Amino acid sequence: MTQTFKLSQNHHEGVRITTNFLLSKWKNGKWLNNFVSKDVATRKSSSDFPSVDWECDDSKTKAVISCEFKPATEKKRGVLTGLGQAIAYLNNADASYLIAPATIDGFDMETYLKETFKNSIKGKLPVGLISFDFDHIKGEYRNIRLSVDIDPSLKCKNQSLKKGKVSYWAIWRDNPTIGVIRFLESCALKTNDTKDKRWEYFFDNYYAPPKTRKNLNPITNDLYMFDPQGNYQIPFDGKKRTIRKYRTKKLTRSQIIKQGKYASVKNDDGKVAKDKLYYFNNISKKETLSQADYMQLLANHGWEDDMHENIYKDYKKNYKNFCSHMCLINEDWSTTPLGDKFLQNVQVIINKTNNINTQSDLSNDELAKILLVQGEHHNLILDLLDAQLAIPEDDDVKTVMQKCEKYMDAKGFLPRNPERKTTGRRKFLQSEKQLWKHLKLIKDNKESNLLTFDMTKIDKLIDSFYKDYGEIYKQ
Repeated sequence: MTQTFKLSQNHHEGVRITTNFLLSKWKNGKWLNNFVSKDVATRKSSSDFPSVDWECDDSKTKAVISCEFKPATEKKRGVLTGLGQAIAYLNNADASYLIAPATIDGFDMETYLKETFKNSIKGKLPVGLISFDFDHIKGEYRNIRLSVDIDPSLKCKNQSLKKGKVSYWAIWRDNPTIGVIRFLESCALKTNDTKDKRWEYFFDNYYAPPKTRKNLNPITNDLYMFDPQGNYQIPFDGKKRTIRKYRTKKLTRSQIIKQGKYASVKNDDGKVAKDKLYYFNNISKKETLSQADYMQLLANHGWEDDMHENIYKDYKKNYKNFCSHMCLINEDWSTTPLGDKFLQNVQVIINKTNNINTQSDLSNDELAKILLVQGEHHNLILDLLDAQLAIPEDDDVKTVMQKCEKYMDAKGFLPRNPERKTTGRRKFLQSEKQLWKHLKLIKDNKESNLLTFDMTKIDKLIDSFYKDYGEIYKQ
């Protein structure tokens, strides 16, 4: 039977089509082996060298499986390079697959690769081959098939599964475009030669400059939330409000510790959690707190680097995770070629217009290009649209995303994360929907509770990405 899949020839879309098909086979009990069972699910693939195209893991076999995709426009030498990449992935993965076109310029690549597997890989390396036919005129992927399975003599020896609880798409947490730009500029400065110095420079000069730390009043920084006419960030606003209440009510040290739950607490499993009294270690022991004590409490919650956890460390993690997954920074937080190109393009935008609103709109689009492709939000949107096909348009708005989450989980698109099962967590794709609205990728739809995307804009941004960043994409 021939399967037909029609989409553009963009690299990331080809990865999605072929790996979604592969994943569906596995979830339905087909093409299984000693490394892959029906308990397989996607996970974040590393953006660091050698930059895996797609990755998943299996909770039953304990295997991590990586895939290298080669498009129908690839040359024969490029496919052989892809085979080498699939083998190299075994340095970090337990098994891998090469996904490649069956024919290239009339050459029978599938037969050539099958012979190569037979002579050099079978029984030696846990590598499989997925082949596909491609209609270059219609832009269709056809007859995706398992050409070479991993040899049954090979087994996964893992007793536990490597940590991987991150979604395949880039996770965003309140980082405005101008914040990402300033962060990358901080990482690109040669005087900032370590990741700690790069973060400290950004935090002290952009996110929380000295003016925001002078007192307990709400003071904005210079980072606007996607729209210069909208709200600017107010660092430590929540903590400042809480501490102002302590001061207004004239609470004693003991009362603050009790009300703020600073004492040791027990987790659900009965074990004692981290002692939160560290926020009070460098504060006066007197029951009546002074203004200096209030400010030190704010500093401990806000920017002191030697705290176990605070805003300084939380934002550090958020910026690192987002920019790393977007392949804008390396492991040491220096900027990547993609990050450097992004900064260059933003500088061109700034140079060609003095209008801050125009600068903001164009910079948002520039970030959206990378988000959609490298950050895999285009794949997420397409998976989400597939999930919505089975949901009535007049369905309750509260249940739409719950049904989408259930659908995507069953398909194996969501990471195996116990935190998704707990109460009090963020709603499914809550932050992603906020980001899409900020970047104007979602259309208002008062007639339906289903999400409606501006696919015309999205397609233009993706085409622009390949034009502007295509040469350095996946390097």
